[in-house]
Amino acid sequence: MNSRPKDIISYLKSMDSSAFKVMGVNEVAYIREIQRDGHLEYALHAADGTELMTNASKQALVGRVIENDLHTVTIH
Repeated sequence: MNSRPKDIISYLKSMDSSAFKVMGVNEVAYIREIQRDGHLEYALHAADGTELMTNASKQALVGRVIENDLHTVTIH
């Protein structure tokens, strides 16, 4: 088994917001779960951490990502 993907994931997890800005703040986005007023919501963030929008539906945010030609990253 190739350990390369784990190396990439570790690298991405170690990056701070200024490093993500270099990657393309207008091109890369991520979705994270958040709790607001006791309800689970999903927030779409630009690569630099700026919250762009929230929605109760993760699918709706994924649709917005696609509509705006953004690339998503998944970091657990």
